Amino acid sequence: MRSLNPSEFILLLVLLSLVGCGKTLDTASIETTIKDGITKQGGTSIKSVICPDNIKPEVGRDFECVGVLDSGAGFPISVKQQDAQGNIFWEAASVKGLLNMAQLQTEFEQGLKKEIGQASIDCGKATTYRSVKPGETFDCQ
Repeated sequence: MRSLNPSEFILLLVLLSLVGCGKTLDTASIETTIKDGITKQGGTSIKSVICPDNIKPEVGRDFECVGVLDSGAGFPISVKQQDAQGNIFWEAASVKGLLNMAQLQTEFEQGLKKEIGQASIDCGKATTYRSVKPGETFDCQ
């Protein structure tokens, strides 16, 4: 094996650093995945999802995207990378105009358990998110 001359060595280092720095997550795909997921889970009022650019693939790395409702209100979406291929886990909390029903039911149950010792809540729809308007009501059992 021949040794590299100084200029070849520097060129090799530059190329290696560019290869390592160049790979980022496909945030457009992540935005679509989250938006489609919220819509499929009942959140019909979501207009868009915006994620930061230039996120490097790193297992377990957390970042935050912003969901935008048709009303223009924004809300945070927590995202965690599952692997270096761009697979993610995401979750959005309840916000004005969009309720995370699983989270809401858990909070109701915990509050009732403190008061009466035992509780089970069912708010109907089997969707994770529910679009609501201010003043709108719904029943839970």
